[in-house]
Amino acid sequence: AVQPRVVPGFVPWPFRQDCTPIPLEIVTAPEIRPAVTAIVEPVQGRELGSSCIAVEVRGQDPVQTIASATVLPTDRWPDLWIPDSSLWVARAENLSVAKVRTLATSPLVIAGSVETVTDLGWAGTPPPWATALSGVRQVAVPDLTSTAEGLSALLTIRRSAADVPDGSRALASALVAASRGEHDSDEEALTAIVEGGPDSPVVPTTEQKVLAANRASMATAVATVFPSDGSPSLDYPLLTVASSHWPEQHRRAVAAVLDQL
Repeated sequence: AVQPRVVPGFVPWPFRQDCTPIPLEIVTAPEIRPAVTAIVEPVQGRELGSSCIAVEVRGQDPVQTIASATVLPTDRWPDLWIPDSSLWVARAENLSVAKVRTLATSPLVIAGSVETVTDLGWAGTPPPWATALSGVRQVAVPDLTSTAEGLSALLTIRRSAADVPDGSRALASALVAASRGEHDSDEEALTAIVEGGPDSPVVPTTEQKVLAANRASMATAVATVFPSDGSPSLDYPLLTVASSHWPEQHRRAVAAVLDQL
């Protein structure tokens, strides 16, 4: 007989009565959680001997995952981690991680209202990064080091500043403009852009988030600008966490999830 069995913290799936769940946790960047949840659905409840796979997919900002690892014991760490960028790996000093592969990519862009992008002439002649974020419009990034978008933008601005007139001043202006941002996240900034207005901000974000904002507004309210000096991409690495501590049955369950991903 088969009946739903609820495992605390997990979605209920039909398990055999004598099936012992093997709980697995995947922590992802919030924007990729729905896709990962859909991908691993066929693995939910898969039997491994007398046990069954039970996967929880949880969205969390990477900076919070890193902070949690400093206070949580190893057995509370996720099994798999999918942050939005490999830049986080070097900062995750307390997490024992190994990269399996890149799961997805999304290029970094400058987002602004259609009105703003048109008024600035960026639609036809996109500016370099250092110019785009130097304060010509309000820049909606509260901290360039707390998100992969901000960190990638900062690294790109530094390279860009070397190729534009008075590049050091442009870099300093970008940092000052970002520090004065009125929005706590790029999602909030995108909402402000969708709501419109001549003073709406510009924000470094991913092409995927721009597409999501336009889908949600059911209009092309947010314009995408690819700066003239190129766009880095967020690479969404698929990482195993503390795999040396996994027992054999757990290792088999994770392998099945990795195959599905």
